[in-house]
Amino acid sequence: MPSSIPTYAFHKPTGQWRAKGRSPVGIDQDPGSNPTGENDTPNFRPVSYATLSEARAALDAPTDANYVMWSHGNQHLEQVFASLGANDILVLPERPEPYLIDSSNGFMAAGVKEIDGTGANGMKDGSRVPIVSNNRLWFAMSRARRGILGMGPGVIIEPSASGWSAPRQPILQNEPDGTMLRYMLDGTSAPLVGAANKLIEVDHNYPFFANFTMRGRDFGGVGYSGISSASHTVTTIKRVHFDGCWRGFAGIPNGETGGLSILQGTYLVEHCDFTSNNGPSPIMWNRTTGGAVNHVRTSLPNYGMFTFWRSGGVNNFQNVWLNSRQTGMNLEENMAGFELNWHTGKLNLDYSGNKFHFSMNPASGSNKINLVDVIPSPNGYTPNRLCLNIYTTSGVQRRQDITCNTLTPEYLPGSYWIA
Repeated sequence: MPSSIPTYAFHKPTGQWRAKGRSPVGIDQDPGSNPTGENDTPNFRPVSYATLSEARAALDAPTDANYVMWSHGNQHLEQVFASLGANDILVLPERPEPYLIDSSNGFMAAGVKEIDGTGANGMKDGSRVPIVSNNRLWFAMSRARRGILGMGPGVIIEPSASGWSAPRQPILQNEPDGTMLRYMLDGTSAPLVGAANKLIEVDHNYPFFANFTMRGRDFGGVGYSGISSASHTVTTIKRVHFDGCWRGFAGIPNGETGGLSILQGTYLVEHCDFTSNNGPSPIMWNRTTGGAVNHVRTSLPNYGMFTFWRSGGVNNFQNVWLNSRQTGMNLEENMAGFELNWHTGKLNLDYSGNKFHFSMNPASGSNKINLVDVIPSPNGYTPNRLCLNIYTTSGVQRRQDITCNTLTPEYLPGSYWIA
């Protein structure tokens, strides 16, 4: 059966999140782990396994998938993905050399001929960037079937060095017409909203990526995400070290990207590390319907933050250590009933501007935030307070929907909030 997301309840006597119908091991689905906090690096990184069966058991890998061991020498990943079946998970053994994603054709897209280009000032200048059409891909360098299972930290995935490059995408709000267009081979055109580029996208409704390190490189300033999972039922990511595998240049479209981008469905992200000084948001959620993040750590991205956009459901975090150079987390136009339950971890701001632990646009209803034993940095807009800022849509967000047992909430601006 496909991996599923259990339902959790907070157990007040023990201060733990418990999976309903399961033993009280907290929200973590790996009872063997014993995290010691932010500096417990092995808790956030890949682990070496001697056999595939050992790896599958430890990672709770899907039992209904086909596992295909790498036997392809130095072929590029997209060549191999294209040869696999729809339900295949590619298994990568540890080795000295990295597994390469061919970058020589850039981010390819089916039926696309060109996109708007920009000049040195980052604004559209009438130029167009050529795009290689590939019927398997949509602004991607590769497309996995069901996913990837690595056998340990010695599995490194990265794009190849090549001569391909492209300029930054335009920032839409800075453009007089507010658009970036893609120009199709059939002569039509359509807007590109958001940075669509990614190193790996995926076919399957139940994708599974686990136990490897992923890296990126610069391609002339263009922004891109690392792994993107779109329109899926459950996205599962475990023990992946997102080691600078994304690039971006702003916390807004079209310069905002993510190490991991999840579109629709539910999610489970466990034991992962996001280390980057080159990219925006570590994780972006787009129209998702709930899930869990357990034992995750982020370094300081240049731009952006954890971002939920038009998402809903119950979202459970445990042992999440979030370091941000801007706002800690952005909750933007989420659906009515959106709920974030976060137990243990840190929400640290390292930013000289307006310091908000949460920025919110509750356009569709009041968001619920429950922080238990999470340590917000004391350097917020109002010192020694958990600072929550509403940047639009007044008269919707309720103060009573915010709880934190470590710092008193500060509701900014006060006139935008209701009881």
